[in-house]
Amino acid sequence: MRRFLVGFLAFIGLFALLVVIGLGGLTYWIVVQARHANPVPGKAILQLAVHGNPAETDNTSATLRRLVGGARASSLRDLVDALDQARRDNRVLGVLVELSDAAPSLAAAQELRDAVARFRAAGKPAIAFADSFGGARSSQAFYLATGFDQIWLQPAGEIGLAGFALDHPFFADTLKLIGVKPRFSQRQEYKGGIDMFVDTGLSAPLRTSLQGLIDDLFGQLVDGVASGRKLAPEAVRALIDRAPLFGDEAQQAGLIDKVGYLDEARAEIRRRTEGGAGFVSLDTYLADVGPPNQQGAKIALIYGVGPVVRGGDDGDGLGGSDTLSADTVAKAFRSAAADSDVRAIVFRVDSPGGSYVASDTVWREVKRARNAGKPVVASMGGVAASGGYFVSMAADRIIAEPGTLTGSIGVYSGKFVLAGLWDKLGVHWDELQAGANAGAESPNHDFTDAQWQRFQSSLDHIYADFTRRVADDRKLAPAKLDDVARGRVWTGRQAVALGLADATGGFGDAVTAAKQLARLAPDAPVKLEQYPPEKSAFERALKLLGEIDANVGGLRLTARLAATLAPLLQRVDTLLRADTLTAPVEPH
Repeated sequence: MRRFLVGFLAFIGLFALLVVIGLGGLTYWIVVQARHANPVPGKAILQLAVHGNPAETDNTSATLRRLVGGARASSLRDLVDALDQARRDNRVLGVLVELSDAAPSLAAAQELRDAVARFRAAGKPAIAFADSFGGARSSQAFYLATGFDQIWLQPAGEIGLAGFALDHPFFADTLKLIGVKPRFSQRQEYKGGIDMFVDTGLSAPLRTSLQGLIDDLFGQLVDGVASGRKLAPEAVRALIDRAPLFGDEAQQAGLIDKVGYLDEARAEIRRRTEGGAGFVSLDTYLADVGPPNQQGAKIALIYGVGPVVRGGDDGDGLGGSDTLSADTVAKAFRSAAADSDVRAIVFRVDSPGGSYVASDTVWREVKRARNAGKPVVASMGGVAASGGYFVSMAADRIIAEPGTLTGSIGVYSGKFVLAGLWDKLGVHWDELQAGANAGAESPNHDFTDAQWQRFQSSLDHIYADFTRRVADDRKLAPAKLDDVARGRVWTGRQAVALGLADATGGFGDAVTAAKQLARLAPDAPVKLEQYPPEKSAFERALKLLGEIDANVGGLRLTARLAATLAPLLQRVDTLLRADTLTAPVEPH
């Protein structure tokens, strides 16, 4: 009875919270429509900010995100969409992008840099500002900045254009010290992942592979900075070896244009775009114009982002999901393939890999979609390696950014044996089993000789299956495949040269390729429709409601919703009491 009452009260409380959320959203919509029907002025400057490494998509419901407000990282897709819409929008006269907090992967920087180039090709000025190009991924952030008309650096800042380095920790001695025995194996010698547990340094093959990888990434960095700043590659390499550079040094060397503050950069972009233009944020602008590709022949868009896992996950309540869940992605492919209006499918992949079985599930649905007459184009983001490559390789066409990390065709697996640790801690285990191998995966003891041999056979089987499918899908001869597989990681540029991908480019290039495969004209309008569609805040809240499992579950759920509700109510209250609504610019 007590269990029922607690669950019932939790249900009533949650229902009340959901009603308030719905009323808050409705109130927000009414206020916005009544007070600010057209948030973009006739003369506007788009002001964006790149925070960290932009995620492919924003997992938080767009509706909830706008209600809650506050500083947050914009997704890669939103940033590119805003730039592409603004270049065609006569109201938008220029763009100012803040890169103080930017730490993109090289692939993300390339995608954004290409969007900036398209914006500039429309005859509109683009200025990049940073208080400093320092810290993690500062080289990639500066690479992005070199795509702009002008680069501004705050006087106290510096240019940390130092190139690339890989710091790889090794725990073999630590594990030995605490009594943990790693029992792992890999296929083949270039496959990273277990070295940190079984060695004290990089193996010779892995060192060779990774050095080749960062050398190619470094070459792309040098070439990009050289072309963007109109400098000789040799001069750029010399400047990199001098970095970090102070603002005056960077300006004298031609790496930046101005040393100044954000307010001065804002004044400069206003001066170059007829002084009366107002600044508009990304959210305000996209809320007004929406994303591109919303009318025309339908092209399905399916995201495969995060580690590849078995099962399904339609989003963890209000927060979204950060995994490539096999059943969810497979269902999306089946839905798109069954939709007679869908002409082609763009599969956007940003995944380091994961479960082999889960990858196989998605691979099968890509094949089935193609067999159903729906061309599939895989668009690779920052990384599409191992299982991330597996799910991509069956597509009709694979397009990767030059800096995408891909390949890693191989496998590793194993377990940690904790028997030594338990001895040190005085913990004793006893075991009962029926079946000779029932306890093979237990961390409390090592594999038997027979189990270890079977484990090795399993890795051989997986590697043989993986490579066979790559050879079939990419039409590579066995000898050629052996050169590109064995666990090697490649850049997107290298992958194209080796036959693992078809072309370098970004998401827009994938859409163009999908048009071609669907026999549509290059300039034909298309409607990109996401499968599965993004859940609204209300749908996410309902999913949370379904997770109640009596006492603890209900109380935990109520706390999660209450934490979300507090900033929402504060935001709505502010809107109701404000005299006017202005187009907010994100604080940085």
